Amino acid sequence: MRRALAALKPGQLLEVRSRVADHAFSVRVWSRKQGVVLLRDEVESGEHVLLLVAA
Repeated sequence: MRRALAALKPGQLLEVRSRVADHAFSVRVWSRKQGVVLLRDEVESGEHVLLLVAA
């Protein structure tokens, strides 16, 4: 995830999906610590969907 986000241009989006709640929690914590904007944080059909904005 870190490498994928680093490869994006500012303003581009990275969607992270996982069925594991701990993965979603880790993404939330990491994004807060790194100052990455978490644009979307929802559950769809049992899958956590997080949308991050590259800085």
